[in-house]
Amino acid sequence: MSKFTPPTESEVRELCKQRGYPDYTEEFIAHHATRGWVPKGYTKQMTSWESALTTWHKYAPAFSPGHGAPQRPELQPYEPPTQSGTLPSPIPEEPMTEAQERAAAEFHDIIKPDA
Repeated sequence: MSKFTPPTESEVRELCKQRGYPDYTEEFIAHHATRGWVPKGYTKQMTSWESALTTWHKYAPAFSPGHGAPQRPELQPYEPPTQSGTLPSPIPEEPMTEAQERAAAEFHDIIKPDA
């Protein structure tokens, strides 16, 4: 058996065209190249990228938008802090209860450095 050679973009594109598949070239190559052409659950490189493309086509509808597959959330642009340099508090501040005030005072007395 010969050593595995990853396909070129033109080879994948041509096989998709021959088999009547949508053009999965970029996604297919990026996915498998990232994994070193080692199928999930295996430790050795695949022997047939053509068979892997068939499997890719078989499961592609489950990963297409609108077919119930989880989609990556759209990233929100970064918003710098306000002019004062403070960020808005995620939790609204509520007044402390008497017990909380006593606990805070005791804690302050414990950590207060000697003057």
